Amino acid sequence: MFNDSDPCDRSCTKLATVFPSVSKLHNLNTCLNNLTALDLSSSSLCEVPEIVGNLGNIVELNLSSNELTTLPLTFVKLQHLTRLNLSHNNFVAIPQCLMNGMDHLVILDLSHNQLLNINTKPLCVQHLRSLNISYNLKLNSLPLWLWSIECTSIESLNLSFTYCLDNIQADPYLNMYGIARHLKYLNISCTNADVLKLDFIKHLKNIRSLVLDNKDTKIKQQHNFFIKVPLVFNYRFKLIDSLSMSNV
Repeated sequence: MFNDSDPCDRSCTKLATVFPSVSKLHNLNTCLNNLTALDLSSSSLCEVPEIVGNLGNIVELNLSSNELTTLPLTFVKLQHLTRLNLSHNNFVAIPQCLMNGMDHLVILDLSHNQLLNINTKPLCVQHLRSLNISYNLKLNSLPLWLWSIECTSIESLNLSFTYCLDNIQADPYLNMYGIARHLKYLNISCTNADVLKLDFIKHLKNIRSLVLDNKDTKIKQQHNFFIKVPLVFNYRFKLIDSLSMSNV
């Protein structure tokens, strides 16, 4: 039994009241402050209560498959959080807490949302190793901050089912920092890519795995289409050990 006089137990009661689906937390007979992993996926959530932002030891948080459009600003206090899943929600912009901080994140999944623009660099990118922004069909530009000196860790990038390659801005430092040095895995399936749009790959000095598929879509405007072998293959493909071009 939880002790009603214990503030931690009251927190457990409050969270279980807001989310009946996580009422099993009562049976753990432990304080929420000790949680290192929390899965609230598929819980029909329209908002995340501030209490989740007070889980100081949380390492992994799954909020996927809900109806979220924003996150509490208190999330910037989650100094141990390294894995955050926000996929299958209704975000139209990167949540402000990610813009302001959360620079301990290692894995961030924002796929299957309604993101409109991600051109402003979020502070959370500093230690990110994996970023998934796939299935955001309104994204139509590749953000320059991916090549910035602050973006020093991203090894895996999923841009599939976006139009990010439609606008790749020229930058004299494109081949010096960020993903140019560190990216190993790139998924650009169904990105309306052609030979010219692949030119940026020549700057990816450590790319090892590349996915160019045309899978799981009937929308021809998203298909990758190559009438000849891209010249960029001569730059980096000697290093690549995994290449997928299914249905291209």
